[in-house]
Amino acid sequence: MFKPLTVVAVGLSLALSGAALAKEKIDFMFPAPVDGKLTMEMTRVIKQFNDSQQDVEVRGIFTGNYDTTKIKAESAQKAGQPPALVIMSANFTTDLALKDEILPMDELFKYGDQKAGDFLQKEFWPAMHK
Repeated sequence: MFKPLTVVAVGLSLALSGAALAKEKIDFMFPAPVDGKLTMEMTRVIKQFNDSQQDVEVRGIFTGNYDTTKIKAESAQKAGQPPALVIMSANFTTDLALKDEILPMDELFKYGDQKAGDFLQKEFWPAMHK
């Protein structure tokens, strides 16, 4: 039932594999309320990822709905502390791209062995449709 969340964590690990020599701390904004099943599952996935390796420490920031997530991510960007990764509504893509506030997924995946398109087609989208 929570495979999309697991796939996100796998994608995060692939995107970041080999990216840091020393332990790097990153923020991951996720549109979910502070409590609830999705938050509990994402907390579990982040903990599992953090426990599985020593290079990167992910801090999950649960931001409420998509609109609140966008506001918080943009505020962090303007404060000079942008999150490393944000799950955002596709409706905001054009606005964020015009503001030069997002990167293509291929840019994130360049550190791993997998390409973003392959990951989306073979893992992410099939898991989302289950």
